[in-house]
Amino acid sequence: MTIDRLMGNVTKTALIGLGSNLGFNDLDKAEVIEAAIEDISRFAYLKKSSCLYVSPAWPEGNDSPDYLNCVIAIETGLSPKDILEKLRHIEEKYGRVRDKQNRWAARTLDLDIIAIDDMVLNEKDLKIPHPRMEVRDFVILPLSEVAPNWVHPISGASLVEMIASLIFSGKHILAKPVVNA
Repeated sequence: MTIDRLMGNVTKTALIGLGSNLGFNDLDKAEVIEAAIEDISRFAYLKKSSCLYVSPAWPEGNDSPDYLNCVIAIETGLSPKDILEKLRHIEEKYGRVRDKQNRWAARTLDLDIIAIDDMVLNEKDLKIPHPRMEVRDFVILPLSEVAPNWVHPISGASLVEMIASLIFSGKHILAKPVVNA
């Protein structure tokens, strides 16, 4: 029995999406993501990290710089709301400004809870799994590296099925792994 179980804490695997299309201070966007992963590993055990993927800014036609994205798997005993709160603090540390007027504005850092085990949560400020994650190649491609057997708890779709659905729907998969980022 683990110490967490003895103390009443049940650990869960959380899948976190990280993205950046702006640097912060003297850090470029890859360094912002690397620093954020280090910060996350201070409150959770880092199990696995995908490589970085580059993708155009969303929505199509947006003239913002390309994004770098990755997904990490962490193990934690924290509640979903506590994880979200810690992620928001890390975003703020790297200059993230939430612009409700321009939802698709360029950002120094974007941290999203993609999923936590097979949890389904539908609250005003937190939805798990992340809404629309299955149609975002910059989420499902890196997710397939860190949790290849993950199945969407609502739709029942595997990552292979989600990727195939994007391809067969006529949408182009634009996210590409970054070599020597």
